[in-house]
Amino acid sequence: MSLCRSHTNKLPSVYTATNYSLRVWLVCLPGIIALSLLIVTSLFYALAGFFGFMFLLLLVSDLKARLSFTFFTFGTLIISLLTFRLGGRFFNVSDFMYLLSAVLVCFHSVAQGNNLTQLFFKDNPLIMPLMLFLLGAILSMINSNTLMDDFMATGKYLFMFGIWLPLGISLHSTVKRVKLLLISLVIASLFPIIICISDYFLDTNLTDALNQVLSLNLPAPSLKHGRFGTIMGHPNHFGYLLAVVFPIGMATILIETRLSVKILGLLFNLGVLTCCAITGSRSALLSISLEAILLPCFLMRKRIAIRTIVSAMLVVSIIWGFVLAARIMPQSPMARFEVMLQYTYGGYSPDKLRLISMKKAWNYIKDNPICGIGVGYLNPTPGGEINKLRVHNTILRLWATIGVFGLVAVLWLYGKPVLTALSLRKGGQDREIRIITGIIFSSMAGWILYDMVQPQLHNRVKWLTVIALFAINEIRKKDQISNT
Repeated sequence: MSLCRSHTNKLPSVYTATNYSLRVWLVCLPGIIALSLLIVTSLFYALAGFFGFMFLLLLVSDLKARLSFTFFTFGTLIISLLTFRLGGRFFNVSDFMYLLSAVLVCFHSVAQGNNLTQLFFKDNPLIMPLMLFLLGAILSMINSNTLMDDFMATGKYLFMFGIWLPLGISLHSTVKRVKLLLISLVIASLFPIIICISDYFLDTNLTDALNQVLSLNLPAPSLKHGRFGTIMGHPNHFGYLLAVVFPIGMATILIETRLSVKILGLLFNLGVLTCCAITGSRSALLSISLEAILLPCFLMRKRIAIRTIVSAMLVVSIIWGFVLAARIMPQSPMARFEVMLQYTYGGYSPDKLRLISMKKAWNYIKDNPICGIGVGYLNPTPGGEINKLRVHNTILRLWATIGVFGLVAVLWLYGKPVLTALSLRKGGQDREIRIITGIIFSSMAGWILYDMVQPQLHNRVKWLTVIALFAINEIRKKDQISNT
């Protein structure tokens, strides 16, 4: 009896729980259905809006072209925000703008019935070194233990040289647009320059504030770490940007006839030199000095203008006078040079580590001269630090990571633009094109020198000058065809 009684007593509780669950479901079901319909409807309208926008772009050809150029220019303007990412680690925001520009160009080409291989393959002046790079990257995976990093690094360089660079050349189809590209570089550099000077002299802590607001994950967001790279993270990245843009300000001083514009160019270069001293980058100082010598030489014609020589001597004097005065800064380039000279060769701690890394790279080359140790060692780290294989020489790094194909590829990547610039100087009679080519050539000389002591192949800033150079070359070719 007791067993039956206990069994019958359990039945009502089960039924009660079931009824309660059923009532809960009956109450919540309309809300669940409504929420599901809302999500589905939102997705439908989002997709409809996206495809409607793309369809509008297909219909309005001029709008696609303008938007593509706008996205590319905006990507250049924010190129100093190296570690600002919307999500993930593959693209920063600047690269994302470039990617949107590429998508729009592809839509435009399809709508016009053009062949995309013409744009990204046949018209790409660096397609051959890119093919060599990819061949070396694939072969280097034989010896690699980090295949995921290998694929990521390969994808980044494929995007940069296979899509982004020919895209930039095609978009800058007029001299006016090339000049706008150089102006955009100046504006992009002003952002970290102003923040750096403000933080250093006025103690505003703008870098630290932006680091927190934009989640930049900067390794040294304040001045307490000595050398300062402001929003660009590493001081060497900031110094690299300064070396790339310095010839633009110098050309303004040498060539521009309006006094007000000359003064602006002088103020800009003083800002560049100030930040160069704050970064403590010896590489930037040496690159800027080389650029200050080469630019007036490149611009000179058969009749040497006395005014140009005097202006160049004045600029060089200002550079070294300013740098010598900046020795009071604790991490200035001159202060680091003076400390370096107190040691025997290779005894200064930063240089000692670099020599050790170079020997390590030579050992990798000796062990794997053909295939290399893996392209993944070229992959920049998420925080914008220097790359995994810490050898401070781009040629050695390419040779060690992807073998002899990397060596040939990087020499080709350097040689092709230099030869193009010399060809433009030899055959160009247009004064405006000659000035732009001179700016780009001296900038290239500076960043190639920088690459010999810093690993900066992945730095997109310098390849913007190459885009401008090849765009000018294409413009000249079209002019020659139209004149014949």
